[in-house]
Order: sequence, then structure tokens, then C-alpha cells
Amino acid sequence: MATFPSLSRGEDLKHFVEKLAYNPAIQSQMEDGKVISRGRFTKTKKMWEINYTFLTDADKTLLETLQETVNVSGDVFDWTHPKTSVVYSVRFKEPINFFVEPTDSDKWAASFTLIEA
Repeated sequence: MATFPSLSRGEDLKHFVEKLAYNPAIQSQMEDGKVISRGRFTKTKKMWEINYTFLTDADKTLLETLQETVNVSGDVFDWTHPKTSVVYSVRFKEPINFFVEPTDSDKWAASFTLIEA
């Protein structure tokens, strides 16, 4: 199994978002207006919105290589949570977005969403 690479910088924790990947309940509205609900799944999955700033060209290459290795969301890889150090098996929700840093055109910014496998 692939592993998230070690980059020269850590995540931008100011813009780090952790939430449930989906609502684990199912709801139905009855004709009288009452709403009934129940659990849809036995396990909830987490999702993380990750941002990096001021990455080097080498960092960008490492992320691109991982993305190609796992076929974006086709396979899972191990990722370590930056606050808890818990290792999760995750996949990319969609391809990584890369941007040139506005204050330093030699550096990259990257954003992506990971979903627990």
C-alpha cells in the first residue's frame, strides 16, 4: 500500500477541515409533516480538506507521483493525521489542485480532500 510522502512543509492548519464524509442517517418526511429517521450505515467515515503552502517543485512532484500511483481515487494509501498522529487509510476525493504561490512564483500551493476508506 502507498504512503503519503514526507514533504518539506506541514499542512496549513489554519485551513485544515475535518468532518464526516456523509450524513450517516436516512430521513423521510411523512404526509402529516412528521420526519422519521434511522441510521443508514453502521460506520461513519471522516473527510479532511488539506491545504499546503510554499511547496517546492520536489514536493509537488512527490504529490503528483502519489496521485498517479493510486490513480487519484482508485486505490487507498496511508496518511497520518497532523494533530492526532493516527494513521488512516484514505483516498483522494478528486485530483489535487496545484497553484503558483502569489507571493513567491517559485513555490506551489496545493489543496485536496481525503476520504477515509
